[in-house]
Amino acid sequence: MKLSLQKFFIPLLIAFSILFTSCEDEFLMPSPEKVENTQLYSEVMSELFNIWKRVDEALRNPTVIAGGQVSIDQANIAINGSVLVIDFGNIQKLCEDGKTRRGRIEVTLSGIYGIAGSAFQLEFVSYRVNNNPVEGTIRISTKQTNESFILTSSNFTFRDMKFNIESEIFWKTGFLSVTNDDDTLHISFSGTASRNSVPYTIGFNTVTNRDLHVAMSCDYKILSGIIFLQHKNDSSEVILDFIDSDQCNDLVKVHFVNERYNTFIKFSGF
Repeated sequence: MKLSLQKFFIPLLIAFSILFTSCEDEFLMPSPEKVENTQLYSEVMSELFNIWKRVDEALRNPTVIAGGQVSIDQANIAINGSVLVIDFGNIQKLCEDGKTRRGRIEVTLSGIYGIAGSAFQLEFVSYRVNNNPVEGTIRISTKQTNESFILTSSNFTFRDMKFNIESEIFWKTGFLSVTNDDDTLHISFSGTASRNSVPYTIGFNTVTNRDLHVAMSCDYKILSGIIFLQHKNDSSEVILDFIDSDQCNDLVKVHFVNERYNTFIKFSGF
């Protein structure tokens, strides 16, 4: 009888073990809302740094510095008094990244770009990207070292998402070169992103020792780095991994931590 019970219970225990192991290894699909907000976050972050890149190109351009006017990627650029104007005009222009832009970015200058102690305030005048309005203000200040900058905003708004951000941008090489494609830099940041139309908030930060490694010669700019997202509504976590091995590719690995689910999204670059 004892042998018969062993023959019966041992297969039963094995079956239960397989069943429970399978349940533990199963993943849950993240909600459509979380997927949408994660994708939207990456798009808005991309446009924020696209604006910074345009201002950087303009302020380092020798012709602009000398008081002249240039055209860069469909925008007419000149300094009028203490205001740098990046003007796409009133009609939508198709830019190199495939997006259309119109309106102006105006930068009020205080000091010389790249010199410690200088600061600049960015504002938007009827500025639209793919016919979506960009609003708010951005402040850029130079730290004690000339190649290190702080970018802050409490109200940068695009595509229904508002950013409250503090970012440090540090040039590793190329800041003093004439060609922006020579530039490599690190970007670290933290802040919150909230939706305007729905009560949804994301906290975010780059991960220590895995800040964004950026090369301006790269089509999508970011070579590697990790951004950690905390979705406040359900206390869940998402990791955006700009994959080291794919170099200039536009794929970002997205790890929905709580659901134990991985996928990829396209990053439009900046």
